[in-house]
Amino acid sequence: MNEGQSFKFELPMEWDDLKHFLAVARAGTLADAARELKTSPETVGRRVAALEARLGARLFDRKQTGYTLTETGVAILSNAEEVEEAILSVEREALGRDLNVSGRVRLATSDELAANVITPHFSEFRRCYPRIVLEVVARHDLANLSRREADIDCGTARPEQGNLLVRRAGWWRCALYAAKSYAAAHDLKPGIRDFSNLDIIAWTEEFAHLRGGPWFAENAPDAIVALQVRHG
Repeated sequence: MNEGQSFKFELPMEWDDLKHFLAVARAGTLADAARELKTSPETVGRRVAALEARLGARLFDRKQTGYTLTETGVAILSNAEEVEEAILSVEREALGRDLNVSGRVRLATSDELAANVITPHFSEFRRCYPRIVLEVVARHDLANLSRREADIDCGTARPEQGNLLVRRAGWWRCALYAAKSYAAAHDLKPGIRDFSNLDIIAWTEEFAHLRGGPWFAENAPDAIVALQVRHG
């Protein structure tokens, strides 16, 4: 099979087999895929082997460092992701129309929002929705809602891709702070616009999208970065 060649499923497929295939393709190892799927590496391996037997093709190269997609695996990856999105779309549609509000809802958010926004309002939420079990997952990055990493993501960064419903839930006020001694030494005044000769504390590159990061990138591109901080 040539790279980029379209691959169509013509044999009976089981979604569970495809789900395990996608998990291994994304995680790279049986152990990491099993952790994501909340099962055992042996089960993941059996599912992948079953899919390979059904297709009559090897989908992964097994190496000591992990699993890498073969040419055939790469060819069916996008098809498998389309199947995944279609199934998850059906699930989301059914959940959205269910009038009996109950069950478990996973909310992904940051540590700060969980502590300062979610928790103080939990008792009110509980009174309104007593049959919902709220599961809060603290994380610094955006959860992939299409892959059901969470049902709702409450964060400070707007997602740039995905078929998602996005609503502003509130405002997070940010400000610039400096030690009094530093402000006096540099004659800092309210309304300062020129940051070129000032030392700032910024996020490390992988967290530059977090709050404050985009503002500094736009308004203080020539500032001196004296310290970079990694989130979490």
